[in-house]
Amino acid sequence: MKVETLALTLILLTCHVFGQDTISHVNGGYIDYISFVNNVPAYKYEFEISKRSNQDIRSQGGNDYQVICKDDTVNANIINKKIWGIFQDDTLYLNGQVVDGIKYYVRVELPGRYSFLRCAFPKRSKILKELGIDTPYSEPPPEYWYGVLGDLMLSINRDKPLPLPRLPIVFDMQTHHRMLLNKMNLIHLLKNHKSLLNGFEAEPDNTREIILLEYLEKLNEAFH
Repeated sequence: MKVETLALTLILLTCHVFGQDTISHVNGGYIDYISFVNNVPAYKYEFEISKRSNQDIRSQGGNDYQVICKDDTVNANIINKKIWGIFQDDTLYLNGQVVDGIKYYVRVELPGRYSFLRCAFPKRSKILKELGIDTPYSEPPPEYWYGVLGDLMLSINRDKPLPLPRLPIVFDMQTHHRMLLNKMNLIHLLKNHKSLLNGFEAEPDNTREIILLEYLEKLNEAFH
């Protein structure tokens, strides 16, 4: 009974948090999903979040965003191991340890019950299995390169640094379940929303990331 009550509470809180465009989260560090939906950060400090350089990522590995706190009481151990996510300037950044088991933070590009983000290639076998990837030594799936090839050509033509390939992930904020953003997985998510599913299947090019994200956003709006 307690488990069922908790599950219902999480569902209602998810609808409340992600179902209102006007909601304003408190800036700070949250220790878990529940504290985030309740809008109660455990660390009400000013964080400095910066995009890491491609050179640093290639040499050190990890996700894209580095976080430090201007208050010395919030040290690197707290940032790396105790904080679930940081909300700042209308953007949520999730701890990479939560998303893909890798250090540094990941920016949530499309917030909602099913959030979209791009993360580094995981190394833990459990996460790889969940994503349908055989081993840490296997070739990255096709989704790993989506959105990169066009930028790659631009980089070559304009003498820009080569882009870093990232995995496009749909992250269930409630359960922490991960899946690759692709046609098969989106159909699975839409199966209980018949009108959205029919619309998606009628799209002439429903393998494109822009179409996938459009319907993922519509799915999140269905929780309003």
